[in-house]
Amino acid sequence: MCTYLSGLKTFRSPILSQITNESLGRGSFSVCYKCLERSSGKFYAVKIISKASRVGSPVAVEIENLRKCLGFKHVVQLHETLDDDEYDYMVMELLKGGELFDRIKSKTKFTELAAAEVMAKIVEAVKSIHAIHIAHRDIKPENLLYDSESDSSELKLIDFGFSKSVEDGSLPLKTPCFTAAYAAPEVLKNDGEYDMSCDLWSVGVIMYTLLCGYPPFNVRKKSDSALYDTIVSNGEFKFKDEDWRDVSSAARDLIQRFLDVVPSRRISAKEALAHPWFNEIRARSNKRKLMALPSSNFLDAASVTDNIEAYRKIIPKLQMSGVKDSAIAKRRKLKHLSESGESGTEGNTPTKLDTKPQ
Repeated sequence: MCTYLSGLKTFRSPILSQITNESLGRGSFSVCYKCLERSSGKFYAVKIISKASRVGSPVAVEIENLRKCLGFKHVVQLHETLDDDEYDYMVMELLKGGELFDRIKSKTKFTELAAAEVMAKIVEAVKSIHAIHIAHRDIKPENLLYDSESDSSELKLIDFGFSKSVEDGSLPLKTPCFTAAYAAPEVLKNDGEYDMSCDLWSVGVIMYTLLCGYPPFNVRKKSDSALYDTIVSNGEFKFKDEDWRDVSSAARDLIQRFLDVVPSRRISAKEALAHPWFNEIRARSNKRKLMALPSSNFLDAASVTDNIEAYRKIIPKLQMSGVKDSAIAKRRKLKHLSESGESGTEGNTPTKLDTKPQ
C-alpha cells in the first residue's frame, strides 16, 4: 500500500513502494514528486496528472510520444505508467541536476563555447523528436533539466504535455499550445496554422537569451498584446553592440535563422547542427586543453545571471525588460570614458533592472 500525497487517497502499486513528500514541480494539470521503486530501491520522478482537470488533453498522447522517445539521449525517459479513477501516474527518470538557467547562475564565468555546448544538446533533442515527427510545442528553459549535478551531466527535454505527433512531418497544427515568451509568430496568430518548425523559434529565443542575458523581444508594456504584436507583426529584434560585440558573427547568424518569421525559411534542427557556429565551437573545444580562450570570449556571468533571473520573475506577467546598466555595460562605458579622457563614476553603482519605458 502506498500513500503518495497528503489529502489524496491511497492506492495499491506493484511498482512503487513510496512516493515522498519531496515536490519536484507543478504544472497546469499535474504535480511531480520523487518516488522509490519497490524492486530496485531506485528513485524516480512520478508525474501525477488529474484526469478531471485535464479534459480535452488526454495523457495518453503524452505517454505515447514519450514512449517513441525511448533511448533518446537528450529526452527524459519514461519508466512506467499507472492509473486509477482519478489520476494518471507517469514514472520517469529522476533528473537531479536542476534547470538550465539555474546551472548557469552557479557559474562564475559563462563563455560562448559553453553556450554552444548547451545549444548543441538542445538542438540535438529537437532533431531527435522531429525525426519521428513529434512537435514539442513548449520548449523553454524550465523544460530543460540536467540529469545530475556533475559538470559532465546531460541536458534533457521534459514535459511533453503539449506535444503532438505529426505523422508526415508537415501536417498543419492548429491548437495554440505555447508559453508566450517563446512562441513563434505563426503560433500566436488566432487563426494560424503551424508545423514542427515552431520548436526552432523557441530554441532561437533560448539561444539569444543565453548569449546576452535578456530576451530578444524586449517589450516594456503592461499588456500581453504588445508582446504579441511585436512578435507576430515582424518578429523584429536587435543585437545591441554593447552586449553583442564580443559574440561571434556565426552565433548571430544562427539566431537570425532560428528567429525567421517565415516558417518555411526557418532553419531545421538538422541544418542547425551543421551550421558554421557549431563547427567553429567544435574546433575550439578540441583545442581547449592546449590553449586558453581569449578573454573576449568570456561573457559576464554575473550580468547574464541577473538578467535571466529578472526575466524569469516577470515572464508570468509578460513584461520583459532588458538590463541597461549591467556590470559588463558599465565596464565597457568606463573603458570608453578612460580612452576618450572623460571621467565617470557609473561603474560603482549596483546592477539593477531597468524598468523605465523608452
